[in-house]
Amino acid sequence: MPLVELVRGEIDGFLAERYFAWDHAPWVLLVEEAGGRFTDRTGGHATDRGGGLYSNARLHPQLLAALDYPVRPVHP
Repeated sequence: MPLVELVRGEIDGFLAERYFAWDHAPWVLLVEEAGGRFTDRTGGHATDRGGGLYSNARLHPQLLAALDYPVRPVHP
């Protein structure tokens, strides 16, 4: 599973498409606890949008731009 490799730091990102919410929910938590980020296709953080981008925090903004994902402001 590529997300295991992402959490281990073996890959820099993974674009997940056509997944169900129950496929994403645990991985969003695991990736973020490992220092990574997740963004859904609408630029948000929802797991029920069918997919999204998982990546390390350093490359996440560049990958979002390359994929032309919308960027939402982060609210504290």
